[in-house]
Amino acid sequence: MDSVQDESQTTLTSNEPTIEATNESSEIPTDHQPSTIENNTHDMTFTLGADGQVDIEMNVKKPPTTAAPGPCEQCHDQTWKYKCPRCDMRTCSLACVKQHKAEKECSGERSKTHFVPMKQYTERDMMSDYVYLEDTSRKSDTLTRERLRAFPENNGGKHIDSRIKHLVRQARQLGINFDVLPTGMSRAKSNTSNYSSNKKQIYWSIECIFCHKDRRERILDHSIPSGMPLRSFFENMLFSERPIGKTPYSLFRHQVQDFVDAGMGRYVIGLKKEGLPKKSFVNITSYLDKPINESLRGERIIEFPTLYIWLEGNVEPEIELLDKEEYTPKIADKPKGNRNGEKPAEEVAIQMPMEASTEEPPKSKTQDI
Repeated sequence: MDSVQDESQTTLTSNEPTIEATNESSEIPTDHQPSTIENNTHDMTFTLGADGQVDIEMNVKKPPTTAAPGPCEQCHDQTWKYKCPRCDMRTCSLACVKQHKAEKECSGERSKTHFVPMKQYTERDMMSDYVYLEDTSRKSDTLTRERLRAFPENNGGKHIDSRIKHLVRQARQLGINFDVLPTGMSRAKSNTSNYSSNKKQIYWSIECIFCHKDRRERILDHSIPSGMPLRSFFENMLFSERPIGKTPYSLFRHQVQDFVDAGMGRYVIGLKKEGLPKKSFVNITSYLDKPINESLRGERIIEFPTLYIWLEGNVEPEIELLDKEEYTPKIADKPKGNRNGEKPAEEVAIQMPMEASTEEPPKSKTQDI
């Protein structure tokens, strides 16, 4: 029996982790040639004898031995014991760990957002992503609870106070697609734009970024009346001897001396519009003598307008300046009076005093009757 098995032994490979042998199995060969099934843990050999009985022989494989740890990749003297979760560098001691962090500027923290190819994606990466999503959800829930504690008067998770709601309503009545960010974000914190019910107009915070010779100088000016022309806005910021406002204009004028010397006649003004590519702007240079609201009409603004200013002839080649489209108000955008009988900001801004007329108004048909 053993000689027959040694002379004609056929080996079959299987990827199944376990093999079950039963009397009803149809996989047992009907001839006298033995059949061997192999996997990662053991080999099983089935042999059908002349008397019809099946002989099973099992050989258990030894588990693969792990290679001995190599030397420390930092000092190259001792055997490594630790593996950096971020860069996979192997070190032997705390001193080598600190030295490797200092030399390679490694934080030693496992990266939770690095890209892993699908072929290299393992169960460990899946658990890492799961824990990361759990942490994000928990932090989001914590921030929501903190906002509710900070603003107990807001119900249903609405964290916009009445001042912001009034500002959003008035800006949209002017045809400006105005939106605000959640409470706590830096852009929302620095915004002081508001609507004055007494003066019936919006007072904007306006961000200006002056670009010249690979330099960018930023200034955030506040309390700018919406009816003020852009020319008056820049005149107050850069040229007026007695500027109005609390912004340190004198220091900023020194930083943008090239623009002060050139004059507004050479300014190229671009409005940053949300939704456009990074290097694309709406050209509002022709709106220099028009009210600020006119230049913002039809555009999307988040928190406050952002203006980019270049000198004529010094606009970078990659900058794309788009023509401003004419805004056509929809029926839903028609200004309406509020509950208190106040007129919207646009209606007040364009309202001009009427001259006294000596002509008598025409009589109506009712009066004639």
